Amino acid sequence: MNKPLVAIVTPVYNGAEYLDEAMSSVQAQTYPNLVHVVIDNASTDATPEIIARYRAKRVPVIVYRNNATVSVRANFEMAVQSAPQNAAYIRILCADDIFYPTSTEEMVALGEAHPNAGVVGMT
Repeated sequence: MNKPLVAIVTPVYNGAEYLDEAMSSVQAQTYPNLVHVVIDNASTDATPEIIARYRAKRVPVIVYRNNATVSVRANFEMAVQSAPQNAAYIRILCADDIFYPTSTEEMVALGEAHPNAGVVGMT
């Protein structure tokens, strides 16, 4: 595949209320070369079960689970650091947010059109 790899990273703690929608929005992306990295911050709700439902879907899901709850900052840092080394782009998707289906495709197009840009922001 010649499209650059995009890692979508989702740090989550007890996100069962919205996580299913967030993960569905990743699976609905039109961009073909994705991986979804989810860092579960030792959730005590249905978060692990929701994550498990997405493990065999089109977009691969890589899951890390903390043994104990860490700070929000530490969980975000672990999420970004857990992106595959060969990912050309990293997108952060909070567990209570969603991406519209073409957003990753549009982000990569902007990034590739402006290779000197350090950050690509989407509204």
